[in-house]
Amino acid sequence: MASRVRFYGKRIPWFVSDVTASDWLWSLDQLATSSTAKLQTLGQQWQRYLADGIWQFSTHPFWTLSYDFAAMKSAAPDLYEELSTADIILFKGDLNYRKLVDDRAWPPTTPFTVALRGFSPASLCCLRTLKCDLVVGLAEGQAESAQAQHADWMLTGSYGVIQFSDVTL
Repeated sequence: MASRVRFYGKRIPWFVSDVTASDWLWSLDQLATSSTAKLQTLGQQWQRYLADGIWQFSTHPFWTLSYDFAAMKSAAPDLYEELSTADIILFKGDLNYRKLVDDRAWPPTTPFTVALRGFSPASLCCLRTLKCDLVVGLAEGQAESAQAQHADWMLTGSYGVIQFSDVTL
């Protein structure tokens, strides 16, 4: 489905769940040498993708700086330009989400594209499990309904969002 997929990791493990190049290669090796045939086949295929350049893994200092993503265009123009060549950018995780929307106390009905504050190098999709009291892009009444069911709904990781923006500037 894709002729090239770029994965971005961290130069240093900023948070416990961050992936470095050595983590990435170790994971592929573990799969490729698994005693389970299907995992081994999958790992070997993924190693071929990497060797053939279909998959690329890279790091950039920006990913571990304190800037939110709206600052990328000026703080890391090379990375912003590289992302601009993508057909779609997938972000996952709570920290990426918080950096996408600047960790502000947005009303939950704030449109996702507004909360991005101009960060739009390409179409992007964000996958996030809620683990802090920040969310945007909800329909009117959704936050109140969730609050009525579970007082700590934004903190437990029981709720999540998938949000998309195809606004490019």
